[in-house]
Amino acid sequence: MAYSNPQQGSGEEMKRLRAEVGKRLRTMREAVEKTQREVAAEVGFDYYTMVSQIENGKTRIPPSQVVSYAKALRIPPKEFAKLLMQYYDPLMFEILFTNKHER
Repeated sequence: MAYSNPQQGSGEEMKRLRAEVGKRLRTMREAVEKTQREVAAEVGFDYYTMVSQIENGKTRIPPSQVVSYAKALRIPPKEFAKLLMQYYDPLMFEILFTNKHER
């Protein structure tokens, strides 16, 4: 069985996962009552449209901005990284955090 890497390319599963996590990120942002501009500024993005692209599933949060994004949403960075991994790299998430591959 061949696995596609959801971090790369434009497969339909990757698009679905990014859209799904984008909706969650939007909900999380709205819960802390911040605009896309405010989050972008706190994370260090030059343009607020980057937050829009992430929330719309067009792109992912760059690994170098995961900690600052977590802080902007008032979420512990480790918990946030684990959430993102579930969508951005589900196979690795499954290996690390489930018992599916245990013998």
